[in-house]
Amino acid sequence: MKNVLKDAGAVREAISDMQQAYVDMGMTSGKKVLPFLLTANLITQEQYDELKSNCEHMSRILDKVADAYFKEGKFRDLFELKEQELFDMEPGYSSFCVISRYDLFYDGGIKLLEFNSESPSGMGRMALLDKMFMDTFKKLSPEFEAKAPPDMRQELLDAFLKIYNEWGGEKEKLTIALIDWDWIKTASDQRYIAEYFVSQGHDAFMCDPTKLGYDGKLKYEGKEIDLVYRRAITVELMEKREECKALFEALKDKAICMVNSFRSNLSSDKRLLHLLSSRALDEVLDESDIRLIREIIPWTREMSAARTTDFDGNEVDLKQFMLDNKDSLVLKPADDYGGKDIHIGIQEDNWEEIVEKAVSDQNWIVQRYVEIPQIDVPEVNGEVTFKKEFINLCPFVVGGKMTGFLTRVSESKIINTSRGATVIPTFIKNG
Repeated sequence: MKNVLKDAGAVREAISDMQQAYVDMGMTSGKKVLPFLLTANLITQEQYDELKSNCEHMSRILDKVADAYFKEGKFRDLFELKEQELFDMEPGYSSFCVISRYDLFYDGGIKLLEFNSESPSGMGRMALLDKMFMDTFKKLSPEFEAKAPPDMRQELLDAFLKIYNEWGGEKEKLTIALIDWDWIKTASDQRYIAEYFVSQGHDAFMCDPTKLGYDGKLKYEGKEIDLVYRRAITVELMEKREECKALFEALKDKAICMVNSFRSNLSSDKRLLHLLSSRALDEVLDESDIRLIREIIPWTREMSAARTTDFDGNEVDLKQFMLDNKDSLVLKPADDYGGKDIHIGIQEDNWEEIVEKAVSDQNWIVQRYVEIPQIDVPEVNGEVTFKKEFINLCPFVVGGKMTGFLTRVSESKIINTSRGATVIPTFIKNG
């Protein structure tokens, strides 16, 4: 990117133009215009192919585990979901998780830190950013040669049509409701998706799940809904179950196709990483699955594993191991998201207190610390200079296919937009 961003005057003008474009397009979180850096993460075609192959393989692994859990009743003693009756609800199609985002580090090799599979955001916004940044870079340097991943909105729509047909739907043009709360800050992301669906001949709109009605058909303001794209997360819907009873009644009666189903919560719970890492699920996997897990998932344990194995397979007391290996570990809540309460051992002065809390609370995982890759990002003053920031690469997997990225950079090792991270595109270098 340094060759593209060498002219400070042209870069300042491009930044000004893009800031206005952000305002015009409503590229916001709530009322706040999203911050951005004029840069991109560039990967080779070979790297893209590696990411695609491994992410799609991991999707098939998760399908195997989900089939064993939901269809065969295996591993119920190892992994009991909250509201089990809700998660056992048959969605009407075979895929347990249609839309997922794999949060990982990539630096010549993949380290998959967690699955964001219940209601991942970013696809609408990233589709727009990919085009906006590509146009800007080509304007700054006609020699800029790269390509964007496929338009994630089209990949999403294709997956929805396939799922809807498998569910038993017969319409060619659908009425799609993106359900989330009226107050949600990511509304712009969802609006871009809805607008794209409309441009392809479907009816699509956002609506609050408390405003749905049900009379044998799920409806919103008189419109009969064919497919629900669920963006509201399970725990929030459960807290307002009575207010959202139309949705729950439609699901109980199998009168609506909903993506993702509640079953997707299985892979959003980070305890699944413990079961994969500790080889507790090997009986439903083949050797290639096991090799991939050992290669890309860091050592992970949940707090209930009082006696377990360390990095080298030696049996240890987990609590004492955490206390003795502070600089090699990270503690995370098992079922939270948004970068909350993550503790990187090497940065913590009160590690013993944090470990005591995690062991007492139980609802935590501990993971082997992974060195975080960095990228050069520009600063524009009198000239363009560059500094290092941390980067994570988050591929979207839709309908079992990798279809693009949410890429974030940050000065902090905890890389999350809620904690100040900036979103940039990932492009594939030509040649």
